[in-house]
Amino acid sequence: MADLVSIDKEQSRIHFIAQNKFGINDKLTLLTPEGNIEISANDMQLSKNGNHCEEALGSGYKVSLPFNEVSHISETALLKGLLAKNVT
Repeated sequence: MADLVSIDKEQSRIHFIAQNKFGINDKLTLLTPEGNIEISANDMQLSKNGNHCEEALGSGYKVSLPFNEVSHISETALLKGLLAKNVT
């Protein structure tokens, strides 16, 4: 669904390149080798300019999401993360 490409600790945001479409109403999970983390897309922004967006439209779309550091997952594991849409 989306590959994690960078972590911005100053802005508390993580940046992704979308592989599939997802939006602010989707429930998302960041899958890492050290555990999974629920992520909110309510404050999704375009990576290039920081403008709010409602959807990442698919392949190559670059967005950032808010993220609070978690102590139980290393930065190395986070950078291997894959964002997945929860399907219910």
